Amino acid sequence: MTRDDIQPPVNLKIASMTDLARMLVSWSQRDRPASMLYFEHDGKHIYGTLISNHGYFQYYGLPLWVHAEGDGPP
Repeated sequence: MTRDDIQPPVNLKIASMTDLARMLVSWSQRDRPASMLYFEHDGKHIYGTLISNHGYFQYYGLPLWVHAEGDGPP
């Protein structure tokens, strides 16, 4: 695999913070604890996590950026 073969993460925006929390809980039960990132972008409060879908056959894992917009800072 060369540097040109590496793809950016797939962006997955989900509907609510509740859905993001559910996804984090389900992924954390697999093999590692979950982590959540927070930042502001264009006046929006973004919460998200970067996870890897290890079942993706072509690249030893597919990176996913899963995020939701919140009402305010943590």
